[in-house]
Amino acid sequence: MTKRIGMTILLIGSWLLIFFTLTFFTELIMAPWDTAIHLPEVGTWQRTLNDFFDFSLGKYLLSVPVILLNIWLVASNRAKPAFLGHVVMGNLVFVGALWALFMLAAAINNQILYPYPPVAYDPNYRGYHLSVFPMAVMLAACAGWVMWQRRVERALSARTATA
Repeated sequence: MTKRIGMTILLIGSWLLIFFTLTFFTELIMAPWDTAIHLPEVGTWQRTLNDFFDFSLGKYLLSVPVILLNIWLVASNRAKPAFLGHVVMGNLVFVGALWALFMLAAAINNQILYPYPPVAYDPNYRGYHLSVFPMAVMLAACAGWVMWQRRVERALSARTATA
């Protein structure tokens, strides 16, 4: 009983860690003018989209569905205590992988795809063209993580069904 409570606390903590990590990356990637000196004019699609991902529910567009899928997967397998340990470890590995993948995607994006022009400051450098590759990497990571969790769940179900 105590082990199950401890695992539940770790699981909730890992969900919070994933939630805040994905929210941070979504806002960082999808609000490129967040810390810019010159913002697009109010009413343009760039400013509207930037404000949506910076100040409203847009920053939760990736984190909430991913967490809800994880909660659903755990809730459908709550009778399997071994599964909770796998989910917690998978969640922690996923957060580490998100950070590593984001750093790699940002480096590729900023050094190879769209290198910064050789000037002190270029107000036209910021934009959604810089968001495509990093967001695609984040979406692929989330999809891969959900598929991996589903595979682990099926493997544990098959193992407990034969045991």
